[in-house]
Amino acid sequence: MTTTQKALVLVEVGKPLTLMSVPIPEPEENEILIKLTATGLNALDQKLRDYNVLNIDIPAILGLDLVGTVVKNGPGNTASFPIGSHVFSQYSNMSCAGLQEYSLIKAPYTALVPPGISDEDAAFPINAFTSTVCLFHPEIGFGFPFPGTPEAATFDYSAQTIVIIGGGTNCGKLGIQMARIAGIGTIITTASLAGGAEAELKAFGATHVISRHAPAAEIEKQVRSIVGDELVHVYDTFHLDDHSLAVSLLSNSKQGTYTSLLPGAPSAAVAAQKKAGYKGFHLTGSSAASPDLAVLFWKLFPLWLQSGEVKPSKYSVIEGLDAEMVNKALDGYKDLATGKRYHVRF
Repeated sequence: MTTTQKALVLVEVGKPLTLMSVPIPEPEENEILIKLTATGLNALDQKLRDYNVLNIDIPAILGLDLVGTVVKNGPGNTASFPIGSHVFSQYSNMSCAGLQEYSLIKAPYTALVPPGISDEDAAFPINAFTSTVCLFHPEIGFGFPFPGTPEAATFDYSAQTIVIIGGGTNCGKLGIQMARIAGIGTIITTASLAGGAEAELKAFGATHVISRHAPAAEIEKQVRSIVGDELVHVYDTFHLDDHSLAVSLLSNSKQGTYTSLLPGAPSAAVAAQKKAGYKGFHLTGSSAASPDLAVLFWKLFPLWLQSGEVKPSKYSVIEGLDAEMVNKALDGYKDLATGKRYHVRF
């Protein structure tokens, strides 16, 4: 195997990714080197390219969802994933991801691609894990027991209510499906009602779909007509920095929790309405940041994908490391409401 490879590299924040030659990385303990067959592009990739929202080191290689064939194992990994294994995972670190011919992944947060699932269909776990963190993380999420654990056996999921702002986004769709798998009784979401979107989201598991185009006061009115002043769990997949809508939906008399994909805060006027206070958490979809939860996720997620309990969002395919097409796809993520996805096929 050669020592260099082609990659699309973020050389300067705010500028297009550039095709260039970079070294092939060497796997260390708990790492696996794969030859990529597919990479999923995410809205976060666009925000990293254009704004470096997570302050990663530059130059960087983006592409957070990875599928490929194992070509080399770091020390101690050979029993789990022998050479030639067909696997899917997510980025190992924010400077060595999927827009290259070879990349590193972490063995504990990797699984075999389920039979009958194409490489492109498997290239989306970060959206699913982000929503898993929202629902099941005990400290920065809602803290529901993860399905299949001993705690889940006695937990009354059916009595729980959540609101997902942005049900048409990729994380929104996965959040609805993960909540349905857990058995959450009331799953309210906001989304566009055009083009059959409402029917799709209800098929995923939403019990109520409210138009995202309605004024904030109307959305709040509709939510409260369903749950009264009892709502304590809101997942905002849509708003970047103004989290006023998410907080406005929370109970005024009980302490609630909202989670979001990027840091932000509500207006002072909305915050003042919450007499019992509230908690707000910025989620990360990194398995390495939530290792205990990630181990549970990577055992069950492939089974849910194979059984059809979790369905990937629709996506468009880009052939190869085409700089023009990849940059154009990332531009498309500037409109979060579209729910589009793009997968690169090698």
